[in-house]
Amino acid sequence: MKRFILFMLCIGLCGTAYSQKDYRYELFVSYGFSPLESIYEPGIDFPSEPMSGTTAVYTAENGKSSGTVNAGFLIHVSKPFAIGVSYTYNSAEYDLHVGSSKPLGKFESRCNTVMFNAKFNWLNIKSFSLYSRAAAGIMMKKGESSDMDGRTESLFNGVDLDENSFAWHFSPVGLDWNFTRHLALFAEGGVGASGYAMAGIKIKL
Repeated sequence: MKRFILFMLCIGLCGTAYSQKDYRYELFVSYGFSPLESIYEPGIDFPSEPMSGTTAVYTAENGKSSGTVNAGFLIHVSKPFAIGVSYTYNSAEYDLHVGSSKPLGKFESRCNTVMFNAKFNWLNIKSFSLYSRAAAGIMMKKGESSDMDGRTESLFNGVDLDENSFAWHFSPVGLDWNFTRHLALFAEGGVGASGYAMAGIKIKL
């Protein structure tokens, strides 16, 4: 992640600022800081028994998120308005507990999200542009539990995740810096499946 940020800063320092042009296509890649809730709810009660003859349930706590890796393609149907698709990947890991016990195992969750996007540029000033972006689609979640030794077929049989759900994202404010004719650095602040803060690079054609 540090190398990625340094790489983008070097490009920015070496690049020459360009004024706004009429672009038809945008391709982007970015990294986002993702709320854990976008993958799985910490502390959720799993509907399974930890061992025969008990009614205790598992809880998932101490979640650690990977953040989001995003990629997308947009087509401008007019100068300010563009539509397209995006893909997001993120993952998380949780400790599995029974009541107030010490961690008995791990739960790993992976999430693949595909969404349709709409973007509106509402202000252009020389080499900078401000915009808003909204997206909606499907989130495909898969997860697997294991004990502390990495075995998946022990205490945690039945504690897994394989489901699809509605996904959405909204960034009220995004900023493009067009530092060359076809390249831009960008940052967004928002909420949803892509992360509450994103930064990356775009190719504009």
